Amino acid sequence: MASRNRALARRQMLLYAAVGALEWLILVMFPARHNANFLGGSYFVALFVSAFILGAADMTKSNLAVAYILIAPGLLLAGWTAPRGDNNGLWILWFPFLVVAVLPTAGCHWLGRLVRKTIAA
Repeated sequence: MASRNRALARRQMLLYAAVGALEWLILVMFPARHNANFLGGSYFVALFVSAFILGAADMTKSNLAVAYILIAPGLLLAGWTAPRGDNNGLWILWFPFLVVAVLPTAGCHWLGRLVRKTIAA
C-alpha cells in the first residue's frame, strides 16, 4: 500500500512539473523568441490559477512542495529562455521574482484545498 501511495505521489509531482513547464514555455519562452507581445504577467496569473485548480482537484497536503514543483521548471529554464528585452540585464530579475512567487503560489494551492473541503462538507 505504501508503494502505491509513493507511485501516486510521483505521478502527481510529475503532473505539477509538466504544468509548470508548459506554462513557462507557452507564456514566457515562445512569445519572447518570436518577438510577440511579452506575456510575463500572464505567466504569474496562470501559475496562481493552476495552483488553485490543482489544490481544488486533489488533496496534496504540502502547499509549499506543490509551489516549488510548479515554479521549478521556470527556474531551471530561465537562464536560457527568459526574455532579454533590450539587453539591459534586467532579465536576471526573473530569478528573484520566481523565488518570491513560491509563497503566493502556495497560498493559491491552499485556497483551492480550502474550497474543496468547504464544498465537500
